[in-house]
Amino acid sequence: MDARTCRYYLWAWLMVFASSGFYSVILMAGLKQIFGVDDAYLNAVGLASFVVFCIFGVCYLAPRLKRIEFGEEERYTSVWGSRVGIVVGASIGTVLSFPVIDKVGFLRELPHWGSVGILFIVFACPVSVFSHYFWKPGRRH
Repeated sequence: MDARTCRYYLWAWLMVFASSGFYSVILMAGLKQIFGVDDAYLNAVGLASFVVFCIFGVCYLAPRLKRIEFGEEERYTSVWGSRVGIVVGASIGTVLSFPVIDKVGFLRELPHWGSVGILFIVFACPVSVFSHYFWKPGRRH
């Protein structure tokens, strides 16, 4: 391994671990707001989600970003990977905008799960349009 590759992996792994921590905190905040999970379960879910996000980032994102950074031939994004991105993006948008439910009139009148579902769909629609019509998963760019 040359110095450039070693330097890249040090940078990429730090970014993966920082992003995993950020997404785990968002997930834990969402679980606490939506489900009202206790602290003992919340810590276990937070640790498990951090490990899953780290494994996903190191195994999938770090090699993909390496190909982009070093100018190698970029592989396509699979349909499965695109769908995972849609669900993660819509979930994060839902959790971050959850406090807005009380301020929007028609969301306040709906049942709790109905308003959460509508927020998820509102965030999933633009992410899926962007993902499937601009990135074209399953095909080379």
